[in-house]
Amino acid sequence: MLSKDLQSGKVGEEIEILRSRLAETEEKLAEAHDLISAIRSGEVDALVVSGPQGEQVFTLRGAEYAYRALIEAMNEGAATITLDGIILYCNQHLADLMGQPLEQIIGRQFVDLIDAASVDTVKALSNRALNGVPAKAEIELRSGGRLIPVQLSLNEMRIDGPIALCMVVTDLTQTKKWEQMVSAGKLASSILESSAEAIAVCDETGKIVGSNAALKRLCRCNPQFEQFDRIFTLVIKDVDPSTRFSIFSALRGVIRAQEVFLRRDDGTEFTLLLSSGQIAGEAGLAGCVLTLTDITRRKQVEQALVRTEKLAAVGRLAASVAHEINNPLESVTNLLFLASGAEQMEDVRNHLAAADRELRRVAEITSQTLRFHKQSTSPKEIFGRELIEDVVAMHQGRILNAKITIEQRHRATHPIRCFEGEIRQVLSNLITNAIDSMRGRGGRLFIRTSEVHGSSHGSGVFFTVADEGTGMSRETVEKAFEAFFTTKGYNGTGLGLWVCREIIERHRGKIQLRSKQGSRKSGTIVRLFLPFAAALR
Repeated sequence: MLSKDLQSGKVGEEIEILRSRLAETEEKLAEAHDLISAIRSGEVDALVVSGPQGEQVFTLRGAEYAYRALIEAMNEGAATITLDGIILYCNQHLADLMGQPLEQIIGRQFVDLIDAASVDTVKALSNRALNGVPAKAEIELRSGGRLIPVQLSLNEMRIDGPIALCMVVTDLTQTKKWEQMVSAGKLASSILESSAEAIAVCDETGKIVGSNAALKRLCRCNPQFEQFDRIFTLVIKDVDPSTRFSIFSALRGVIRAQEVFLRRDDGTEFTLLLSSGQIAGEAGLAGCVLTLTDITRRKQVEQALVRTEKLAAVGRLAASVAHEINNPLESVTNLLFLASGAEQMEDVRNHLAAADRELRRVAEITSQTLRFHKQSTSPKEIFGRELIEDVVAMHQGRILNAKITIEQRHRATHPIRCFEGEIRQVLSNLITNAIDSMRGRGGRLFIRTSEVHGSSHGSGVFFTVADEGTGMSRETVEKAFEAFFTTKGYNGTGLGLWVCREIIERHRGKIQLRSKQGSRKSGTIVRLFLPFAAALR
């Protein structure tokens, strides 16, 4: 009897211990849920991760919330991992791809989530990334008992404290299936019809022999057995509008993500991303497969970002314009007062003439402002010197207040054909950055124009904007043209140089940046090249 009581007591104790452990586990699980939610919402500033090298602190900058939101919204898997392979953060898309909740992924070893045959590949990619070489390869992830083919891209990421790796994972499942079907010559109509992209299968003569519903919606007709070039008149983006895409370029080789422009007969316009692959037959080339992805909405978003930066530029110029206009208006007020009290008619005339000159100055400043922000629907020819002088005039007040001396030299003698408002926006951004870098210290601002003929760049005009400011670090220079990257805190949008590069590339030009920091000599040089016929339409 005593033995049974003792056994019963031990069972009761074990039950209580198990209950206590269960409560602890539930509490930790709740904490994990709260932590993940806080990371995704930007409420967490740092993580402490324990590992073989002891505790390491990884910071999550609150100012980079825009990046976090962008990563959560992207249609790719993304994660941050430590050098030990521990997953610090991953977005919801990656969790969905692996078929596991976020809380079961964060904190785990990444190699536990991949196929054993892919471990060596991942280690090799990690070593390349740590040596500053972006690396990518195809591996297989384990998800719910099955293997998923993905493309893994790794990059070194330096945050406050230890080094980490940034990882992007692209699902290749559908791509692999499509490649297998194409190679086998089995283009299942069910897959064709369900695809969101417009797909056309053409024979070796360029005739459409297969298509899906998305392609029919795009061309608004039945394209079967029609010549592709007759159904789709595609213009290659950023090239002469007379340069049209030909199906034979796809038959000659693979095309990867080429932007093309389509205008239907009803006036509807589309920006499409075109890719193609060849189909091999027993006797050689049997045809090609083309996919047309509608990126019109994405391009509209990019244009909205450009407009956002332009509005920000208007705000930055507001203070300068107000200062420039205020001075002549004060003079007009004083001159009118003197004219009203003058006894001699000659004095009245002189005062009114001086007031008229000041009002003309106000009108000129207003005219410069309108020229700066006027939206052009077509390109026009203009000299580089004119563009620069207009922009410098807009910033004259800030330049004087910052005790900056401008040294200009213009050797370009031929005009360039461009959208002048956009190029003024670029030059204004560069000059604004130069002024900001010399705030509180003064210095010289060098502005140059020169011509080149028949160089590796082609024939056109070089613009150079150089300052004696604080300069930039190597890391800052590398990220300077990235969207949302800024060194100005809440005073910057992080879009300025990104928009500059977009505008220059649309004008078929190039932009380069060099900078130096030092106690004796520092500063930044920005050079941009525009061909004489920078804009053709």
